[in-house]
Amino acid sequence: MNTLIIRIYQNPYFWPFLLAFLVLGASLQSLLAPNFPLGRTEHLYTAYNNYVIFKQSFFHLINHQSLYIMYPNEHWDLFKYSPTFALLFGVWAVLPDSLGLLLWNGLNALVWWQGIRVWQQNTTVHHAALNGWWMGLGAVELMTSLQNEQSNALIAGLLMWAWGEWERGASSRAILMIILTGVIKLFGWAALLLWLAYPHKGRNFLIVLVWGLLLAALPLMVMSPSIYLWQMKEYLQMLGQDHSLSYGISLMGFLEKTMPSLWNKNVVLLLGLGIMALPWLVTLYRKTTSEYRALGLAALMIWMVIFNHKAESPTFVIAVTPALWWLL
Repeated sequence: MNTLIIRIYQNPYFWPFLLAFLVLGASLQSLLAPNFPLGRTEHLYTAYNNYVIFKQSFFHLINHQSLYIMYPNEHWDLFKYSPTFALLFGVWAVLPDSLGLLLWNGLNALVWWQGIRVWQQNTTVHHAALNGWWMGLGAVELMTSLQNEQSNALIAGLLMWAWGEWERGASSRAILMIILTGVIKLFGWAALLLWLAYPHKGRNFLIVLVWGLLLAALPLMVMSPSIYLWQMKEYLQMLGQDHSLSYGISLMGFLEKTMPSLWNKNVVLLLGLGIMALPWLVTLYRKTTSEYRALGLAALMIWMVIFNHKAESPTFVIAVTPALWWLL
């Protein structure tokens, strides 16, 4: 039985076939499901509501409409990402929903898979059976993210891929991947702690500034500076309100349910960030191994979910993927 499993896992066509099956299955499930009500509105929304939010953000951006208010005639819930992400999503927004959703889910699955492959190539875990179990078990969380048209698998893949690029000395590509996660979801910026673990810190700091400014400035291609500043003000206000109201399936959610009046969200977040930064500060005065840095990133990705006030089941692929490597 073990030999058969290893042979399946080593077959070069197995994992692409499985990923294609998951992407197609999740996309068709969303596309074919009937519309249904959300919230207290009378409108009916598609089963791929999250994708519609991303798609419509692009049109709101280029039409100089606020990205951060409700549009109940189009979709349910707010857009909670940066203006840069709204612009980049134009690649999918101009396509028919069926094709755009399929390609969006496909990108998430492919980058997640590439992140795992890069991680495998740069760590000591190369046993075919263990690698197969990692991919197989992780695919469960991948499917949850794909069924919700979320970007979490993309973020998990980019972070693991970025670590691999940094291990190979390609720090510019690694930093670009990390900043891309940050313009999608704010907690992705925390992965820049990797900067502490590698040489050429001055040069890498400049690379962070260059990539960060370039990506932040991309929306200026379709709007004036004054409109851009207005959108950013709206973005920051939305983030502040969202942080104060949301708890999610996380440590904060647990504390809110068990001791609602005995804790402070900002204090918990700062304590968590301090604890998470300690292993990376060690790298400033002690030479570390690739394995140590991989463990550090795995812990950081788990932290991104545990201390995420918006954590939900589709988010767990970010934590579960490195946790499985850690356990196996």
